[in-house]
Amino acid sequence: PFDDVEGQRLLPVFLFRTRDQYIEFVAQNTSMDASQAARSAGVASGDWYATTYEDPKDSTHIHELTHQVFGNRLLLRGGGSWLQEGVAVYVETQEYREEANKVKNVGRRVGKDGIAEATENGDFVPFRRFFVMPSLLLSNEGQTQKGNNAAGQAYDQAGAVIRFVMEDKRTREQGFDFIRLVGSQARGDLPATEAAIRRFFGVTLEEFEEMYAEFWKKAR
Repeated sequence: PFDDVEGQRLLPVFLFRTRDQYIEFVAQNTSMDASQAARSAGVASGDWYATTYEDPKDSTHIHELTHQVFGNRLLLRGGGSWLQEGVAVYVETQEYREEANKVKNVGRRVGKDGIAEATENGDFVPFRRFFVMPSLLLSNEGQTQKGNNAAGQAYDQAGAVIRFVMEDKRTREQGFDFIRLVGSQARGDLPATEAAIRRFFGVTLEEFEEMYAEFWKKAR
């Protein structure tokens, strides 16, 4: 629901028939090589996004479209991979129950076990490290201790963080203002993110992390 703006181009979508076509295109048009492109389901870069046709209800389109609108219409390109992917995953969960359940499962494990145990079990990455990962996809290879896809779990944790911010009664009134501020800052700028947390929620990063665990302990 955006009004047309004179001189503003439409946002292109590249939809490929096969995975091989998609991988070749991404490798030629982004900084990823073919092996890295093969690990992705879709890519948003510049003013476009690309993916393959999998299913009419494939959530990848919603995910990548969110990146496209978030960066090119709202001009929120910063904060870090956790914020960018977290917002896209959160939007997916509004339409797709399967995605919502994956995010809930990741959040609930922290709520059940607590920060320390979940970290030791590989079910949680502490925010001080999570918020500076340059790429949730490329910074997390292989599987977790429990055999889950490490990158997929990182995406779901990011979505769980954004759901907490947008839905917890202690944060939701200022949730989007927080996201807007952090998204306008440099990627990986942890001091700036910590300052935003103190400004909007009045807590330290570690206290914010505990609030996250408390939210998921009570979440249904």
